[in-house]
Amino acid sequence: MNNITFFFGKPASGKSTIIDLIKIEKPDVKVIDVFSYIEKFLEKDGYILEENTRKAYTTLFEDLNNTYKENDVIIELGTNHINIVSEELEKIFPKYRITIFLCETSIETCRKRENGRSRTMNQTAFEIRLNRDFPNSHIICLKDKNLPYRILNMENELNFNLNIVLNYLNMTEEKHIRPTWDEYFMEVCHAVAKRATCDRGLSGCVIAKDKQILVTGYVGSPKGLPHCDEVGHQMKTMTHEDGHQTQHCVRTAHAEQNAIVQAAKLGVSIDGATVYCKMTPCAVCAKMIINSGIKKVICEKRYHAGSESEEMFRQVGIELNFFDEEVEKYEKQ
Repeated sequence: MNNITFFFGKPASGKSTIIDLIKIEKPDVKVIDVFSYIEKFLEKDGYILEENTRKAYTTLFEDLNNTYKENDVIIELGTNHINIVSEELEKIFPKYRITIFLCETSIETCRKRENGRSRTMNQTAFEIRLNRDFPNSHIICLKDKNLPYRILNMENELNFNLNIVLNYLNMTEEKHIRPTWDEYFMEVCHAVAKRATCDRGLSGCVIAKDKQILVTGYVGSPKGLPHCDEVGHQMKTMTHEDGHQTQHCVRTAHAEQNAIVQAAKLGVSIDGATVYCKMTPCAVCAKMIINSGIKKVICEKRYHAGSESEEMFRQVGIELNFFDEEVEKYEKQ
């Protein structure tokens, strides 16, 4: 997995300097001049229209996904772009390890550095950009978005900051990569599924809300009744409206059903929660999910007979997402 590193900071805060040093140490790193992407969206006086800037960054991120797959990538931006970019970052999460470095420098230092440059922007534009944003607002934005960020003090700690960034860029794929919340809950789902007693699906389920697990469930027979693992499957054939037939084991309650029942038993409200499951819930589970107040369904794969459930979710406005568009395969499908 490659790194994509964003350097935010005020004009003349030291972003370009540290990036130039990184390029010396890591010549394979790809540095993106983001302004070449947004130049056509700029007004003639140099001010950036927010709406057009969003379009420019969307184009940039699509380009990254399609083009730069073999190199670490560095993007240099101004602090005023954090809110815009943070809303688009998830589009490239699957392909890059992302970190944001916020280069903090006093306004006085920025002015001195800008005055010492051979190329300077219009002084009025420089002052507007310099005074437009406040560091705390950027930190709050990054925290709210749960984005990985670090603050670099660029006043007089250049070598120290360079080492911090290089250590990050030298991370290998074998190093720990923190999962997203959806990935985390799906991994828990896998662990729960190990308790399943019907080997046709071996499904587990997690219901979570506000980044907290509420209940779990796995496919298995009702309490006191024999399990598939003990006495075999109880297969029934269903004939559909168009005449085609499918086979189903009806000995067990599905993982989603058991999780919802567990919530009812414990008196845990799952209204507004998200359910994580191995594949698209069946029609019966879908109806229970709808009536329980769950608002989002995340599946690892698709269920071969899941079209009815998908249509019900669409009609009632429940969000349905898949990690993988592949259909889950199992015996006697």
